[in-house]
Amino acid sequence: MRIKSRWFKAESPKSVDEVAGAAAFIAWRVAQNAVKTMRAARFEVAPGVQYFRFVEEFLAFLVLGGDRIAHARGDEAWRVAFTTAMARRGGENLA
Repeated sequence: MRIKSRWFKAESPKSVDEVAGAAAFIAWRVAQNAVKTMRAARFEVAPGVQYFRFVEEFLAFLVLGGDRIAHARGDEAWRVAFTTAMARRGGENLA
């Protein structure tokens, strides 16, 4: 799975919402890939409710991972803003 790991305009500072939005999009792609991997391993993830529940749980796990990475940054206010924005954006992607 390919993921873009560099900003197009790296010299400009990025807001918390921009970083969280990018992280949420990457989390969405990783969750989609996890479903494909589970199906390839012959786990049945049925379309519909079961599919969305799997993606929900996986996104929650990835948001938690993002929070841990933000915690390592050390700035508590940035961490709270990032985690909140990432969770909201992930929910919008899921909806």
